Amino acid sequence: MQAQLLPIRGSLCHIRTGLPTRSLCVIKMKIFAPQSLAIVAMLIGAAAAAAGNSAEVPEIAAIRSATPETRAAAVATLWSAVAKRGTPLLQLLPEQPGRMRATFVWQQPETENEPNVALIASFAPGGSRQVVPFERLAGTNVMQTSLLVDARARYRYYLAWPRGRNDDPQAIWRMQANGLTYELFTDPHSRHSYVDDFEGAPTPTSYFEGPAAPAEAWLQPDPSIAPGSIDTFEIASTLLNNSRRVSVYTPAGYARSTTRLPLLVLFDREGYLLSVPTPTILDNLIADGTVPPLVAVLVSAIDGTHRSKELSANARFAAFVVDELLPRVRKDYRVTRDPRLTVVAGSSLGGLSSAYLGYLHPETFGNVLSLSGSYWWHPSVDGDDEHSTDQGSGWLPRQYAARPRLPLRFYLAVGSAEGAPMLTPNRLFRDVLTAKGNPLRYDEFQGDHSYLNWRDGLVAGLRFLLTQRTP
Repeated sequence: MQAQLLPIRGSLCHIRTGLPTRSLCVIKMKIFAPQSLAIVAMLIGAAAAAAGNSAEVPEIAAIRSATPETRAAAVATLWSAVAKRGTPLLQLLPEQPGRMRATFVWQQPETENEPNVALIASFAPGGSRQVVPFERLAGTNVMQTSLLVDARARYRYYLAWPRGRNDDPQAIWRMQANGLTYELFTDPHSRHSYVDDFEGAPTPTSYFEGPAAPAEAWLQPDPSIAPGSIDTFEIASTLLNNSRRVSVYTPAGYARSTTRLPLLVLFDREGYLLSVPTPTILDNLIADGTVPPLVAVLVSAIDGTHRSKELSANARFAAFVVDELLPRVRKDYRVTRDPRLTVVAGSSLGGLSSAYLGYLHPETFGNVLSLSGSYWWHPSVDGDDEHSTDQGSGWLPRQYAARPRLPLRFYLAVGSAEGAPMLTPNRLFRDVLTAKGNPLRYDEFQGDHSYLNWRDGLVAGLRFLLTQRTP
């Protein structure tokens, strides 16, 4: 049975950032040695051949089966398909319902020293930060690799190869492994890209989505909808001995209203303005009646060092939010004091911190929205490495288990490609809350640990926590 070819859905997501150009960084990542890349490439090619050409997109299968006389035409057909459909080339697999093959291609003339072009993907077998080598189709300029994924998936990815004699100005990341420096790039053939947040700086990122991925109509501004407003101020903390930027969203019509509105406190301000168009999302959800008009307070993490310390179940940071930030917000904006209409939200360590604030202050926050919450964290953890603790994983869920049920509603979400260190403690927290009887919605999305997937989680969480709840 022939696989069904799929067009790549959607268009580029343009977000105005106004942030400075991203500085280079060094990232620890597992990279195969050049010899291993060649061996794995041979294994991938052998596996594809063993599966038969029907397991591949027709254009790749046609190149494999072409004669020397017909090979050039087959290659031209492939690049024509790439120009029309973008990459990866997607095809549903009838013999595996709900699954699809994603085929990535790279154009590279044959050379004496074969380049180690690779795909960096969290959705590869083995989980996060896996590097998948490309295979050369003999006698052509085509390098390719493919992976099987869920048709509901939405994944980011990068291309990478060893650094040359000089830095490539188009590289978006540089990382060191095995004594070499590797450079990461976006996929020039990809139809999808977004601007990811790396410590507050814009990082162009390629991604793809399956035909069954959740629709995201609320990402784009609707010209028929009056937009809300964003105010930004600096707040100094005596408790933390630092200061940070805070942005406050108020909905259209706020100035003409006298009602105290529901309140959303959302951590990682930069990511939720840069990578997730939070104001646009709120405009659309409020306009269609999905959620009531609300005020959103987006709290900056300052930088990576402060973020790791302050969002890791930090009682002093919780006191800053409740005793310093919220009084300022309540003085300057008409927001509710009703915990049933107050949501604290965040992703990764921000999700952990949200649940911790709910744990300490249920009289203030009645709703917790956690996206890929870092519940692997334990007070003995050094930094923000989820692999640095095993026995302590699930510390905060266990604190909840040891207390009587708190008056809290929860939305929890975590990605299927995030691996056991993330999935296991999130499932534990789900089970604890279910046993306690807390109102809860729990989702495992087909995706990885990224803002690309958290933007859908933010919408689902607000819908669950605030639909039909009004002041």
